[in-house]
Amino acid sequence: MKHSVCIALAIAFVAAGGAAQEKILVGHGPSVELIDAGTLTTLASGQVGPGNTIGVAVSEDRRYGLVTEDSGGRIPTSPSLVVVDLTQSTLPVVARLAPGLAVRRMRVVPGGQIALATANDMTLTKATVVVIDMTTSPPQVLTSLTTGVVGDFDVTPDGKTAYLTAPASSSLTILDLTQSPPTTVGSIPTPTNTAAIRVSPDGRRLVAMHQTNAFTTAMRVWDLANPRQPQTVADVPVAAEASAVRPAFDPGNRFVATVATVSLNPGFVMLFDAHAATPANLFMLPAGAFVMQGLTVTRDGNRAFLAVTERHLPASIREVDLRNPSAPAFTNRVMLRFFPPYELVAFGAVHSTGPVTIGSSHPVRLSVPTRPGASYAMAASLGTAPGIPVGAGRTVPLAPDALFAASRALPAVFQNFTGVLDGRGQAVATIRVPATPALRGLSFFVAAVVLDPAQPQGIGTVSNAERLRIR
Repeated sequence: MKHSVCIALAIAFVAAGGAAQEKILVGHGPSVELIDAGTLTTLASGQVGPGNTIGVAVSEDRRYGLVTEDSGGRIPTSPSLVVVDLTQSTLPVVARLAPGLAVRRMRVVPGGQIALATANDMTLTKATVVVIDMTTSPPQVLTSLTTGVVGDFDVTPDGKTAYLTAPASSSLTILDLTQSPPTTVGSIPTPTNTAAIRVSPDGRRLVAMHQTNAFTTAMRVWDLANPRQPQTVADVPVAAEASAVRPAFDPGNRFVATVATVSLNPGFVMLFDAHAATPANLFMLPAGAFVMQGLTVTRDGNRAFLAVTERHLPASIREVDLRNPSAPAFTNRVMLRFFPPYELVAFGAVHSTGPVTIGSSHPVRLSVPTRPGASYAMAASLGTAPGIPVGAGRTVPLAPDALFAASRALPAVFQNFTGVLDGRGQAVATIRVPATPALRGLSFFVAAVVLDPAQPQGIGTVSNAERLRIR
């Protein structure tokens, strides 16, 4: 069958039903697990060591997972940063980096060339920032530098600037990541008791939760028009206690989700609009008697998953429906776990970073490391329902609407939406966004399929839907 016919079949309406391929990487106890976000079933699992797994991150090529492994003060083991192979069903450990360092926070820098990890020393007087080369196989430590104690950190979507909270000095350190090793280029004051921080996917906002008094929290919002000189926009107060759980942005920048508690009472899942001229709290969803330890939002922005422990009940991963950000709700989908889960991250084969602006060219990446040299097809649509069934219980999460047809018929706008994955299973498509002001605020989705003649209907991988929003 010719290549063009294969591509046509990849996006045709055939067969019946199913879920898209979005995955969750989570650590719990001494293990790390890869979960199908559509079915909440285990895809792969493995043990990383005798210590507890705490933090997790995923490489941009979707081949490796980074996992922090720590004794938690109970098991005599050397803390380390563990690299696991996500393409294998046992998630085997392929490297142990930074032995002896109690790494807590990690971030793969957009662009995928490096990752950063931070580890405070036992005296809580200084921290080591480890720079990891993600271009090698497996990844390896490139360099490191010493800073003050780090509470949390994040990176701008262009991969050029990092922000590190310094709780002891109530400041935010700004690192220039274009230098090797990264160098400090400034700092700004932060509120006391600043906990977790996050940069928005479009790079316009930086948010941080901080405790204002014994019973009240606020979300500080900074404007990043000049990334090296963040400007305070607002503090949004909340009648709850701050959490060290990292906030999670909707990929389309519609909201940022975070969690908080009220003394020993049930906590909340909270949604904020950080991009409004006057940032505001959108909704506070009571979370029951949960201790929430991790939060992630799916790439389509329609769901969140929480890693929780519950009083007198097993630990679990719970789902929140975010399709209407003004009225989020817990669903009845729960995945019980013996060991408490901690950080978790949702990811998919289709992914994108940075702002989508009118008159610009925006890259969208497809990463399927198990299928180098395979043919692929992408498409866009304004929604994810009802989806396009492609057999064997699988559905491409796109709607057959006018944008879907345009993305197949306008190759000058939707560039490289069909092609062949390179030798690493990677491809980059480009959307040339028209310079039409009326497009500002428009949300749409991109998804892909990868062909495999051995699979039903000749379709192998069915990707997630990646939400994009034009500004």
